[in-house]
Amino acid sequence: MTKLIVLLVIVLGVLAIAQLVRLYELSSKLRDRREEDIPNRDNRLNATLLLVFVFALFAGVIWMMSNFGWTGRGEAASKHGVGTDALLNLNFVIIFA
Repeated sequence: MTKLIVLLVIVLGVLAIAQLVRLYELSSKLRDRREEDIPNRDNRLNATLLLVFVFALFAGVIWMMSNFGWTGRGEAASKHGVGTDALLNLNFVIIFA
């Protein structure tokens, strides 16, 4: 019974997405605008949202590092964990540098 419900939800989700795409195509025909024509307003909105999310991501990373330490995991629990932490620190230095 659960498999049937999951299958039904997936099928209905695909149908809903197909209807939304069809609605978008019809509305663009009514506005006499092709899909390839992207207005500058949309470009500015996407650029602004990109910058907002990048700064939010950086703020979240800085907050995590200030509250939970460099790796966010605490001290190593074994001898092997010290080596693993050293490799993780090296990865962070390479990524953030």
